[in-house]
Amino acid sequence: MRAIAGRAGVDAALIHHYFGNKRALTVEALRPDVDPTAVFRDRPLDAARPGRDFVRRALHLWDDDDAQRQRAIALLRIALTDEEVSERMVNFYVGVAHVALGDLVAAEDRDRRLVLVAGQMLSLVTMRYVFRRPEIADATVDELAEDVGPLIDQLLKPDR
Repeated sequence: MRAIAGRAGVDAALIHHYFGNKRALTVEALRPDVDPTAVFRDRPLDAARPGRDFVRRALHLWDDDDAQRQRAIALLRIALTDEEVSERMVNFYVGVAHVALGDLVAAEDRDRRLVLVAGQMLSLVTMRYVFRRPEIADATVDELAEDVGPLIDQLLKPDR
């Protein structure tokens, strides 16, 4: 951290004060510069196929910007071994699901359903970008939206 402070021209105590430790500094440095919820706030999802539209837009966030994708991949890798980072990652994905899909789910079980959606998406992006399973990594965004979108739609429906 002293080397980083030296390159930044600041006292190392400031970095320690604001970030706490090297891991927290790394996580902050890797945080995406974009607000992914804007993709969902600016234009409503397709009412007939919200799951497909959600998956398509979410994956385009990863595919359309190489620098952001590399940061997100690094954060996912850290999250696989760090409980604090994994909690932040899950909360981030749940927040995106709330913005994009929250109005489509009944209030009484909204949180549970949107956590399930976030889990589905975390699994998909981990398999596609971190583990690079060819069956998923080589598929187009549209193919994955057609495969996973109906699962998301099902998670949005009431149990009845």
